[in-house]
Amino acid sequence: MSIRRNLSPLLFLLLSLLLALGNCSKKKGSVKEVPAAPPICPVQKVTVAPDRVAGPELFIGSNAEARFTAQATDASGKPRETDLVWSLKDAAENDLGLEAGDGHTLTKTGPESAVFQAAGRAPGDFWIEAKVPECVAADSIAVSGLAKVTVAQSPNLPARCGQIRVRYGSRDLVNETALGFITLNFWAEVYARPELKQDLRVRFFLNDRIVKPLRRLYLPLDDTPVAGFPAHFRARMPIFLERGKFRAFFELLQGDQVLCASEEVSFATR
Repeated sequence: MSIRRNLSPLLFLLLSLLLALGNCSKKKGSVKEVPAAPPICPVQKVTVAPDRVAGPELFIGSNAEARFTAQATDASGKPRETDLVWSLKDAAENDLGLEAGDGHTLTKTGPESAVFQAAGRAPGDFWIEAKVPECVAADSIAVSGLAKVTVAQSPNLPARCGQIRVRYGSRDLVNETALGFITLNFWAEVYARPELKQDLRVRFFLNDRIVKPLRRLYLPLDDTPVAGFPAHFRARMPIFLERGKFRAFFELLQGDQVLCASEEVSFATR
């Protein structure tokens, strides 16, 4: 009897120790591993040349080309051969990959070279980026170089595409976040000769999908024409949006022909 009484506290202590060890092993196994930081680049600078391209021959739909090269160097300024990642941007922070939604393209032709083609219908400024992959500078920032290319309006078009405006109440929504489950208004700004009003239609796009139907032009009260085009028109498209991230632009049509397109705008709803 005395042996049993002495054993029971020992058994209880042993079971407690086994349970404690099991809990420790569970906690140890549940610890998440922190991913390793990207390695420090031997390359500290990337220079893209030319750093600025613009000219009358580089206009929408012209298919004119602009060639770029990049030079990667280390901290001492010594060139380093690097297979760079090239991308096309319609804003310094908005990466479009190698093809913009506006139709312009960037083709990688070598580890340190690429060619831009003005194949799209949207005028404006675009950025060419050459970036060192899979490593960062000492300050943990990606090592890259930028160049700017400007695509002009076509000199031969009977009309001009202005900006697309995303209206949230009484203000424009650009690179912002609005409340979801609301109706926004897309405005297309168009400049043309007055007699063309009945022949022109606007086609809106949301995340590269057509928003139907085509919209007619009207003359806004705040008519502000631009040089060479005596009338300023507008087309309006109300659209209900839930939560998400969006890109929008429009094309101007004369019959089945696309005359021009706006630059894209980005926004989000929550």
